[in-house]
Amino acid sequence: MKIKKLLILILTILIAIPMGVVVAAFAFVQIIFTFPFCVCRNSFRKIDLAYANKHNEEATDIWAKHIKRMEDKGDLN
Repeated sequence: MKIKKLLILILTILIAIPMGVVVAAFAFVQIIFTFPFCVCRNSFRKIDLAYANKHNEEATDIWAKHIKRMEDKGDLN
């Protein structure tokens, strides 16, 4: 009985180690190919967000300048 359990334990270990290595290899390959694209996508999102914020501030500044000009002229409705 003990020999049978020991044999099952050894065979389980012998099967589990290569399976773990194969699964880890697939995960590694997937990460190697997807990680650069994730970094690139996040960088583009940050650039787009910074551009949108800058554009929004410029638009706000245009209106602020217009209102100041109208106040200086005294032509507020």
